[in-house]
Amino acid sequence: MINKRLLRMVSDARKLVYCIVILRWVGLLCYVAMIFSIGFMLENISEGFPIWALAICAAAPFVRYFCTRKSADMAARSADKVKKTLRAKVYGKLLTVWPQGESPTAEILQISTEGCEQLEVYFSKYIPQFFTA
Repeated sequence: MINKRLLRMVSDARKLVYCIVILRWVGLLCYVAMIFSIGFMLENISEGFPIWALAICAAAPFVRYFCTRKSADMAARSADKVKKTLRAKVYGKLLTVWPQGESPTAEILQISTEGCEQLEVYFSKYIPQFFTA
């Protein structure tokens, strides 16, 4: 399930998630085009290979590689932005709740920010995969 409140809280990451989804779709379409052109070439093997099918077979793996690399980079950037934003908000909330003049102990900070680490997978893998599938 997608948490809309969490997505609103980190709107910077939402743009990156959209880019990740678009890049994954482009990579998927390149793979489909490559398989289609290989099948077309195998079907017409006796008549010779069409130039367009050879061009697609040559270019599609490179485009797919580029899309995969860029989507992985953007996934890492979105996870970093989410973690930084949420850590700052959690720490700010702890400072308002904690008694005046004292700073929160390391144990409380560790427990309160542990969930931010788990959100890395949520924003970098789950949400883009939800829209890709």
